[in-house]
Amino acid sequence: MTDTVPSSGCCLARSRVLLAGLALLAAACGPEPPATPVRTVTPSGSWTAPSARQAADRDRALVRVVSVIPGLSRLDLFVGNEKIASGVEYRNITPFMEVASGRQTLRLQPAGLDTAEPLAEETQQLSAGQHYTVVIMPGEESGPAAAIRTLDDPMDAPDDAEAKLRFVHAAADAGRLDVHMDGRPDALTTALDFQRASDFIDVQPSAAPVALRPAGRSETMLRVPDLRLSSGGIYTVVVIGRARIEPPLDTLVLEDRIARP
Repeated sequence: MTDTVPSSGCCLARSRVLLAGLALLAAACGPEPPATPVRTVTPSGSWTAPSARQAADRDRALVRVVSVIPGLSRLDLFVGNEKIASGVEYRNITPFMEVASGRQTLRLQPAGLDTAEPLAEETQQLSAGQHYTVVIMPGEESGPAAAIRTLDDPMDAPDDAEAKLRFVHAAADAGRLDVHMDGRPDALTTALDFQRASDFIDVQPSAAPVALRPAGRSETMLRVPDLRLSSGGIYTVVVIGRARIEPPLDTLVLEDRIARP
């Protein structure tokens, strides 16, 4: 019997199939999560979270909570059956905490009343090794008093000599907002809706004042004179309070920074 030698064309085809399979496998796996921890500074405190790689190795996601509902104090937040925040009040911010990854139900309860009717619920896919900010904010007009909004926190370090900045609109009666920074000809973001977040914007480090204006108008609703952005920082500015009644419009600034190895 004579052995059959595969033709060069057959070998080439098999090689292409093998390479395509390896490419699909690499795409499915995705890039390896960063091994460096994240340092966070907020008005509620400063913390260092585990690295995304450590959390991913444990099949856990990283979640922090920001509570910004005026007049609705002492709230508990559950992820699945796990209570991750207890008795949080207006303007409270928690550190990043590890929670189970996968499709989870986030549930807001009055503090200590675990079996009461939830004030708000949201179902969210939480990926292992990813960071998220859960904002407890006022509900829509004529709807429930509370809402839960989960924001992805891509912890990609800015380019050298730059910072990243986004805005979260949590002021129920302020309408759509334009955000302007002194020294920039164009708005940082325009017509930002209540309960929405802007994309991250690359900005030059500065201490320039920021003005919040009604969408498409020139008058200033709130001026933030001391927003200091430094190189390498990833900033989330949450607009809180009320435009017409107390408490007044204000901002909470969260600064994240990738720790250097």
